[in-house]
Amino acid sequence: MAALKGVSDWEAMWTEADKDGSGFLSVHELRDLLNKNGSHVNDKEISQMFMNIHNHTHEDKRQGILELAKGNSDEKIDKEKFIIAMKHLQGCLHTAEQLFDKFDKDGSGFLEKRELMEVCKAAYGLSDREAREKAEGLLDLSDRDYDGRMSKAELMNALA
Repeated sequence: MAALKGVSDWEAMWTEADKDGSGFLSVHELRDLLNKNGSHVNDKEISQMFMNIHNHTHEDKRQGILELAKGNSDEKIDKEKFIIAMKHLQGCLHTAEQLFDKFDKDGSGFLEKRELMEVCKAAYGLSDREAREKAEGLLDLSDRDYDGRMSKAELMNALA
């Protein structure tokens, strides 16, 4: 999972992905970089990731991030934005791990669908309906053994 690495690893990943040396990557190149490094994301998820960090960047960079969030696949991302986003995602994963431990009430090491819904409500501020949809989506995407529940590893892989 790319987000669990550190700054030096992210810089190396960036350098490898920036084949033309321009200092920028397109959303598609960034998606490929993350997927190659164990994070399975699509263009929309990458756009949302960068939109979520807009408060962590300087004012003059916000417009580019907002354009990216609108799905403008021509938008370019520089190394600084990438590092900021990865640090933000790393923090989110730490929070998710804490939420997992909090909501795994029986200590089984798994979140049942009901428990996963509670995690989604706490992490994202979702309504019951939205949390159910998010939990079902996470299970559909990440429940590798199809047992209808999510292990901590499955949750971390889904979010990273």
